[in-house]
Amino acid sequence: MWGNLAAESDSEDEPLLSRVGDIPLEWYDSEDHMGYDIYGNPIKHLDRGDGIDAFLRRADDPNAMRTIFDPLNNCNIILTDEELNMIHRLRHGKFPHKNFNPDEDYSAPITVRVEKLGRLYDSKKRFMPSTSE
Repeated sequence: MWGNLAAESDSEDEPLLSRVGDIPLEWYDSEDHMGYDIYGNPIKHLDRGDGIDAFLRRADDPNAMRTIFDPLNNCNIILTDEELNMIHRLRHGKFPHKNFNPDEDYSAPITVRVEKLGRLYDSKKRFMPSTSE
């Protein structure tokens, strides 16, 4: 029904430009580079400009509202309509895919056993000695 979602969301086929590893990227804030490529050459930080440059870029670029910055690969990524819809649904507490039914594979167990519906406990009178004794 959903195809192979793991293959669609798998990012192993995307090239990883930075070989930093699993460390905080803040460690490279004071450096003039942000890690090393596969050949050991330092990767320079992308010059993102200041606030005025960002404002002018947003005013001129029609895709500015769907562009995010990937700090690990040091590049801008433009999100598709499908990705934006997924983000919108996740932010509103829904499932990422509209057609996903969480109860699809669930079937209620049917018991054949008949439960006793009478008094579950004996009355207190049964434990008291009779008045005739």
